[in-house]
Amino acid sequence: MVLVSNYLSLAGKTAIITGGAQGLGYGSAQVLAGAGARVFIFDLQEQQAQEAAASLPGTGHIGYRCDITTADERAQTVAAAFAEAGHLDILVNNAGIQYHSPAEDIDEEKWYRLFDINVHSVL
Repeated sequence: MVLVSNYLSLAGKTAIITGGAQGLGYGSAQVLAGAGARVFIFDLQEQQAQEAAASLPGTGHIGYRCDITTADERAQTVAAAFAEAGHLDILVNNAGIQYHSPAEDIDEEKWYRLFDINVHSVL
C-alpha cells in the first residue's frame, strides 16, 4: 500500500469532510489524517461521525452532526470547527445521495432532496 504521507505532509492543516462517517468520505478522512491533517467529519449521524473521527490516526479529529441541506446549520457547524482549529484549509464535499430506480419513478420530493444534498449544499 502506498501511503500519502510518504509523498505529502498535511501537518498543521485542517480538513472538513461532509458525509465523512462512512464510505468514500471516511476513506478520504483516513488518507488526510494519515498525511497529518486534523479532520472534522460532518455527517447526519452524530455518533457515527464521532466514532469515525475517533478511529482516525493522529489526534484532535472531531465528528459533528450536520445537516448540510440547512444553510444555518452548515454555517454554525463550520463556525464551530473554525473556533476549534483557528483555521480551515481543506474542504471535501463528499456528502451525496442517489436513488436506485429509474428517473421517472422518483417523485418530486426525492428530486428536491437529491438536489439539496448533491448540488445546493456545496454552494
